Amino acid sequence: MAFPGKIERDRYFSASVLFRGRFAELREGKKMAVDKDKLQRDLDALGEAAMRRGEELAVKATQLAEQGLEWATPRAQKLYEDGVALAAPKIEEAAIKVRPYLDNVHDKVVEDYLPRIEEAAREAQRALAEEGSLTERVSKATEVATETLTTAVPKKRRFRAGRVALWTLGGAAVAGAGYLAWRRSQPIDDPWAEEYWADLDTDADFEEFEVEEAEVPVEEMEALEAEEDEEK
Repeated sequence: MAFPGKIERDRYFSASVLFRGRFAELREGKKMAVDKDKLQRDLDALGEAAMRRGEELAVKATQLAEQGLEWATPRAQKLYEDGVALAAPKIEEAAIKVRPYLDNVHDKVVEDYLPRIEEAAREAQRALAEEGSLTERVSKATEVATETLTTAVPKKRRFRAGRVALWTLGGAAVAGAGYLAWRRSQPIDDPWAEEYWADLDTDADFEEFEVEEAEVPVEEMEALEAEEDEEK
């Protein structure tokens, strides 16, 4: 039988590719840059949507754990990993596209929000790896991830283009913590599986966003490019 929820899985992982968006290509003879304020708003919205998704899936995982459902096959784990593998190259491509612009993104995004997402992902993964019942581990993972996301991070260093991929993967890890735990509690042959998947609809819509274009003086773009060369 086909594994239930493939459409739901594909929809979820499509959020990881949002950075592809519709970034403006450099026009002939013109230097262009993104609208940093709009990019910040879109990043914040995506992070909030991911957390809503993670909280919903964590609740479902807890409900199934309380019913005594146990992990019966590695198949769901493989589907999860396959989704990440498919998204990763596209995320890397997006990171390359925003490389000339990342330093123009608001400090809140590059020095505060990105580190929060990354740390929240690590904390959630640690909690899921600890001893205890599935219910306890999922509850702890959700708790520590939420706490980390609401705690300001001291400024340490600027995050450059490579960190865009980490933000996306980190956000997916946090939102997927309850998702993966739930899958591990779900027997493939469970006759109620379709119903469980059907209950996972959410109001968190992951819509593509457009990055508005704005002309940038040539000297400013050249300065950014020179800085990139120095760091290499």
